[in-house]
Amino acid sequence: MKRFIVLALICAVGFSFASCKKNEFAGFKYDSFTPGEEPGSFLAVQVLDKNGKQACWFHMLDQVGQDNSSYTNSTDKVGKYPASISPNNHVWILVNNRFEIRLVADSDSEVFKNTEMLKKFLMAFDLAGLEAIQGEKVSPKVMAKYIPQLGQ
Repeated sequence: MKRFIVLALICAVGFSFASCKKNEFAGFKYDSFTPGEEPGSFLAVQVLDKNGKQACWFHMLDQVGQDNSSYTNSTDKVGKYPASISPNNHVWILVNNRFEIRLVADSDSEVFKNTEMLKKFLMAFDLAGLEAIQGEKVSPKVMAKYIPQLGQ
């Protein structure tokens, strides 16, 4: 009986954590979603808050074959990824020395004008999936598969 209670408690905590993480950005939605067609172009996305006001925006770029040395000596990190951080304004990261995600808070957004919230949003991307991509540049439509799911 004691094992059952401990197991039930562990499951309840795990499910609570998973549901909190899943709903972290509930109420937010994507507005302007501009995926370029060709490899080498970028994905541009605007994120709206629950009141329909712009909260932040981001660009995703496939920088394979580009000079990414600006991240080489970076002391800033988001998770394990080198970053460029302007406190409470923007956070940019480089994934696998290839994919650059530039996340910028809207100047009027109380939610995203917070460095920690910007970092959380970046960590909601499928960064492991992006790391697994090899080969030639991919199109923004492919990159769009790795952005966070909102409003769930």
